[in-house]
Amino acid sequence: MDENLLNIELNIEKNESLLVAHLVFSNSSSDEIYLDSQTICADSKTHRNVFKVLDEKNNEIDYVGRFVNRQVRREDFIPLKGGQKIKTDVVLNDVYKVLRGHRYFVQYSVFHPTYMEDAEFTILESNIVEVFY
Repeated sequence: MDENLLNIELNIEKNESLLVAHLVFSNSSSDEIYLDSQTICADSKTHRNVFKVLDEKNNEIDYVGRFVNRQVRREDFIPLKGGQKIKTDVVLNDVYKVLRGHRYFVQYSVFHPTYMEDAEFTILESNIVEVFY
């Protein structure tokens, strides 16, 4: 998949004690593309480290969520037609060791498996969001 065909918009919401990442994956082409459901957190859960989270001192914050070692199958992919969007949400403080009272810089950044192509992975990245938790 050509990463230029896909726009990824990240917004962060503080909701009481929760720090929620809202992701919108938009196909900006006229071609159909395929997204791996686990990599884009379609079930609102992470299955591996898919965000870069840095503190105000530029230290990387530890991922403490689960890691699922799996073989990627065709059935795992969601088709996204030209112009379509998929929205997903992830509670960041469930899977990253973020502490209240700190500033963080968050970016969705992951190696995405390809669907029926020669290359094994494509790098997908969103905008960077600054948030005070």
